[in-house]
Amino acid sequence: MAVFSRLLAATTRPIVRVALNNGKSSTSDLVQRHSTRFCSDHHRIMEITPSKWSWHKCKDELHLYFWGAAIPVFVFIHLVNIFIGPAELAETPEGYVPEYYEYYSHPITRWLAKYVYSDHQANYERAMHHLQQEFEKTQMRRIEAKVNLLQKQRGDYMGNFYIPTDAYKYTQVKVYERENLKEGYGRVD
Repeated sequence: MAVFSRLLAATTRPIVRVALNNGKSSTSDLVQRHSTRFCSDHHRIMEITPSKWSWHKCKDELHLYFWGAAIPVFVFIHLVNIFIGPAELAETPEGYVPEYYEYYSHPITRWLAKYVYSDHQANYERAMHHLQQEFEKTQMRRIEAKVNLLQKQRGDYMGNFYIPTDAYKYTQVKVYERENLKEGYGRVD
């Protein structure tokens, strides 16, 4: 590097001497003209911006995990389509009842229907069971509301909030009062 600096200095000295001897330009103009580099058209200002490292890292990982999952799935689907293919209709043997998942033509859909999703009939029966339970609850609420209304109207029943009591304590208090009651202080039964 030092050799190149010496060579560069040796080549520029005659130019400076010639320019100074001619008197056409001053020393500062000559130094400015020869020492300034015009490598590009933009300004010589470095703009400080936030780092885009996290965005690029996120993008790279997104591509990695997407294609890491998409390529094997894509290959698996094509292998299934090539080697197994869609199911064809055939006559069912007498006495054979097909399962619910056997009605689908594609093998992947059949597998999903068998192992992942539930049977349509089971879903229907489950929904009907929940509806039946809700219907029974509403019927019980109607009967309870009617009972409460009739109890309020007639006033001949103890009600839902009646707390049963034991008469044993009451009779013990009465016996105690009888035994310890002095004459003239009340009526003894």
